[in-house]
Amino acid sequence: MNSILIKTNASETIGFGHLRRCITLANALCAFGDSVGFVINDDQEAILLLKQEQFTYYIVTSQDDQNFVETKSVINKSKAVVLIVDSYNINLEAFSRLSVPCVYMDDFGLQSDYIDIILNPSIEGQPNGKGHTNYLYGPKYVLLRESFQHAEVKEINTTVRRVLITMGGGDKDNWTSKFLVWANEINPNIQFSVVIGPFFAKPVIKAIELVAKKLGNVMLHYSPKNIGLLMAEADMAISAGGQTLFEMAALGLPAIVVALVENQQLNVNLLNDKGVIASIGKITDVSLQESFVNHYNLMLSDQHCRQAMSLAGMRVVDGKGAKRVANKIYELGKVHKQQGVRCETN
Repeated sequence: MNSILIKTNASETIGFGHLRRCITLANALCAFGDSVGFVINDDQEAILLLKQEQFTYYIVTSQDDQNFVETKSVINKSKAVVLIVDSYNINLEAFSRLSVPCVYMDDFGLQSDYIDIILNPSIEGQPNGKGHTNYLYGPKYVLLRESFQHAEVKEINTTVRRVLITMGGGDKDNWTSKFLVWANEINPNIQFSVVIGPFFAKPVIKAIELVAKKLGNVMLHYSPKNIGLLMAEADMAISAGGQTLFEMAALGLPAIVVALVENQQLNVNLLNDKGVIASIGKITDVSLQESFVNHYNLMLSDQHCRQAMSLAGMRVVDGKGAKRVANKIYELGKVHKQQGVRCETN
């Protein structure tokens, strides 16, 4: 059995996307017989989630991202053989001072010789001059829960009857209401399933509830535990560009997508280029509403377009990425345990 640590952060500001994909990876590692613990900031919602998932956790301060002093203490205490990091605030040089192999979960195209494995499902190919680092690039390595594996080919109806709207865990500017109103103006006969994420502010929730009550064709879902079921019931989606895109792709759900923040751009570009989604650009684009209206009208009227996107998504994302990544990390830890030193991972 290998002891593996995962270091990440979660909060109302950061969101829960990092922690949730780390939990997915942790569960896949446990299937290999590994023991997994978390190094986490002091956020009560994050700690509650780890307790529910029955993972050991160690609380560290935000300063630890810069020097790993507290993390190194946890590594020694837990006798971990691999450290996995999922955080944007890391000082890369801190990796060089660790005695165990390191895995970094990347969203921006990072390259570093200090890290043994860099994971980024939103990039394809391999960087030039990559040194000893093993880059796990491409959608085959996206971390999805088991419920998104082995999906059947989605039936694409001639007429769109239900649209799923999800802007992720938080939506401080209430784009949920804007897209809901724009979509309803085009076709008020459609039913809308709207996701209210765990970090939606109370004023935003109240505003969405007022819009939903006024329209009368909206079902609100508050932090749904099984969003896969909502995806399966929908004919198409309007979505932000986070991890949810890969879940939709695995289930064959065609989607119109907007990049809410910069770290979603790689996801959006990759899946748009592969015909899996229809990108309408960044949330700051002045022509956003026009772009949305054009794409939405096209998708409502073109069953073949939705069918092609659905099949493309299921080709690109098979849902088995967590097992592939867990296998790479398991082997990395096994070699380190045998040799006692950091080594090449290719």
